[in-house]
Amino acid sequence: MKAKLQADMKDAMRAKEKVKLNTIRALISAIQYEEMQKGTELKEEQLIAIFKNEVKKRKESLEYLEKENRQEEVAISLEELRVIESYLPKQMSAEELKVLLQKFKADHAAANMGQAMSYLKDNFAGQYDGKDASTLAKEVMA
Repeated sequence: MKAKLQADMKDAMRAKEKVKLNTIRALISAIQYEEMQKGTELKEEQLIAIFKNEVKKRKESLEYLEKENRQEEVAISLEELRVIESYLPKQMSAEELKVLLQKFKADHAAANMGQAMSYLKDNFAGQYDGKDASTLAKEVMA
């Protein structure tokens, strides 16, 4: 993953894609910071967690930028989001999550929401949005 980031950074430099370049640099910086904190190479799941955290930051800033009606910065934030999300595994749709949760409920009649979330985390980590999954789990497990 880190090698792909480095290669993509070189490509962005050559193509003079400023937003993509800055975003990739921010991702590499976040990875290096975490590696320094932990003192070891990060695993794939940990890299995905970092990317998700960066997506969350961008989405929060996007909300504020939209409230302030700063269209130029909104466009940049959307481009940054698109770049970061390109490194994440394909995310499940709400409908796919709902089907998984309904199947889990059918297989485990006495299960609660915590068990359903644990099932998703253990089997599909990084493939869904936690907020959406939580909302759907409440709905399905009720």
